[in-house]
Amino acid sequence: PRPFNFAEDLGHEVDRVYTDRKSRASDRNIEWMTAVALDIDPVRPKGESSSDEKHEEALAFAKKISEDIGGSVDDSGNGSYVWIPINPIKINNENRETIKAKCKVWEAQIRERYQTEDCGMKIDPVFELSRILKVIGTISVKGEIHRRSKFHTPPMMEPHQSLDQEILDISVKIKD
Repeated sequence: PRPFNFAEDLGHEVDRVYTDRKSRASDRNIEWMTAVALDIDPVRPKGESSSDEKHEEALAFAKKISEDIGGSVDDSGNGSYVWIPINPIKINNENRETIKAKCKVWEAQIRERYQTEDCGMKIDPVFELSRILKVIGTISVKGEIHRRSKFHTPPMMEPHQSLDQEILDISVKIKD
């Protein structure tokens, strides 16, 4: 979530769409981390849409992961997301880079555990706190096939009981 007064802090009117790309939230605007996500896509050439078969494989692969570690599955249009609500983690200037680094390590552990390359899938990095997944209902316009992102399984609302602590317990070194 972004702070309520995010737009006002940028000197903008509230409830107005800005397309200048300078009005987007950045990681410094994020005060709490309330979920983690895995962005799963079939391996394909950049800019191409997934075939229907590969798209379904990505959804099935995400469903397997969600059954193992929790969360719900969203259809991203060309692939899938595993969305896992967690107990909120407070983000501030002192821990922001550490939390991001811990999320990167957690994501790498998942990638290694499920050997994504061996099954023709990839987990794209999703460790930018201000943009972790596509807004459900938007259309993916890569390549020839355009699909609307949507919920694939019912959205998970209850936080994972231990994932926040698992992420916080990951040891990382941050460069000054």
